[in-house]
Formats: sequence, C-alpha cells, structure tokens
Amino acid sequence: MFQPRTLKFFALIIGAYLLLLTPGVIWSAYFESPARYLLLLPYFSVSLFHAIGVPGLLEHNGLCGWGWCSPTPFGWLFTALAWLLSAWCLAWAMAALTLRSSRFARNIAPYVDAEIRLARDAERANNEALAFSHLERAHVLGQASTWQHVQVHMQMLAWGFRHRQPREVVGQVPRLIGAATKTAIGLVPNGNTGGSNVSALRPMPVPEELASIIRKAMS
Repeated sequence: MFQPRTLKFFALIIGAYLLLLTPGVIWSAYFESPARYLLLLPYFSVSLFHAIGVPGLLEHNGLCGWGWCSPTPFGWLFTALAWLLSAWCLAWAMAALTLRSSRFARNIAPYVDAEIRLARDAERANNEALAFSHLERAHVLGQASTWQHVQVHMQMLAWGFRHRQPREVVGQVPRLIGAATKTAIGLVPNGNTGGSNVSALRPMPVPEELASIIRKAMS
C-alpha cells in the first residue's frame, strides 16, 4: 500500500485538487460555477462528520442558532486528515487498477511526450492553435493510460491558463477528474480529443496514423 506508485497517484490527486482551486484566484466567478460543489466539499463535510456524532468539530458544538457554525481547530484538522486518508485510499486503488496497463503506458509514453514537446515548440513560435492540436493528438494516444491521460489534461489546463481561456480552464476540471478516476476501468470515449470544444463523452474517429501507434503500444 505504501509503494512509490501509490505515492505518485497520491501526489497527483492532491496536486490536481490544489490546481483546481487556482482559477478562483484569477476569476472570482469561478466559485459561482458548478465546480464550487466539488471544490468546497471538504469544507462542508465537517458538518456531515458532526451530524454523525464526531464531537468537537464545530464552534459551540454546532449550536449557532440560524447561523453557520465555523469549524474548530480540531474540526479543521480532523476533516483534513479524513480527506487525506480518502485520497490515499483512492491513490492505492488507482495504483492497483492501473498496474495492468503499465506496459501500454511505458510503450506509449515516448509518443505522448513527443506530442507534448511539439506543443511547447509551437507555443514558443506563438502558434497556440497548433500547440493545442498537438495536445489533442497526445490525448488520443495516451487516453488508455491513467498517467498519460491525466498528464495531457494537466497540460491542457495549463494551456488554458497561459492563453487566458476561461472556457478551457473550467472545462478541464471535470475532464481531469474523469481521467484520474475512470480511465483504469475503461470508461473513456475512444478517440476523443480532450478539449472543451468537444463533449467529454463523445467517441471520435481515430486517425489511422495514431491508431497504428496505439496498436503497436498495446501489442
């Protein structure tokens, strides 16, 4: 349970959550979007723990009249530890599930990394559209591997930040979560290019060039 693979997924989960909070620093309206329910869930869960009988979590033991009781220092600590434990268990499960696809991940990694390098080169040449096109190709190539799938969505999220594209930033939030939690069990739309300009659930044709690379990596 304490293998390096689990540690990597744990760091990825925590890093992704912190990164998903970042848009709120730039766009205050971000916390008025549906994403707020996911991002603020750990905060509101302290009341759930209080309701099931854990003592000392809320000021005045939860008796604040019509107001909202703030968590006590112990409440913050307890809730943080509970969610960190949940993240660790999820990381362990993801590490176990993705072990089966590790061979594909190793084989496809050079091709995904090559597309990401080409995306960076295109950005340095001030061709942001071409850069995103290479990220889309990387997504198609790596979406059967949890690690590669999440990596590409992180790159797309970073692209959205760099080019001030709120739609892309917000759209990558559920895609990142889906990539981290659903790839291992095969719940990915084959050929989907990964950007916010297409439905996250829409299967798409895979260009033969990329399909050939994928078949080779799976063999």
